[in-house]
Amino acid sequence: MSRRLVLDASVVIAAALTSNRSSASCLLAAAVGTGEVRLVVSPPVVAEYVRAMAEHAAGAQIPDPVAFVLDLIGSAESVTPEPVIAVQDDPTDDVYLGTALAGRASHLVTFDRAHLLPLDPFRGVRIVLPGTMLELMRAR
Repeated sequence: MSRRLVLDASVVIAAALTSNRSSASCLLAAAVGTGEVRLVVSPPVVAEYVRAMAEHAAGAQIPDPVAFVLDLIGSAESVTPEPVIAVQDDPTDDVYLGTALAGRASHLVTFDRAHLLPLDPFRGVRIVLPGTMLELMRAR
């Protein structure tokens, strides 16, 4: 069974800039583009990855945050996000939901406990923490 994932920028940043192993493992599994996991992105999601990486990469061990993002999305499927209005307090999170719906993602992986995780499930898309995603992948 193949899983289609949307990663929010918090997971990308955690994997790139910290030793958070669940984020890194989830990110790497998605980036590999194996038959088990497929990363789904959209132009606004990629723009958010680049913005967030550039903002957080100062002083980090990532010499080129844009190259990091381009490597990550190299095997990803890009879609046009569906219009979604679901997150009143932070409408920028709606693009992750719209990307997940347009890309027929099984999961949206996030650390956003305030806005995204409370919506689980959202129109058939599971919204989970990276550690939960890893547990689901291992349970296969």
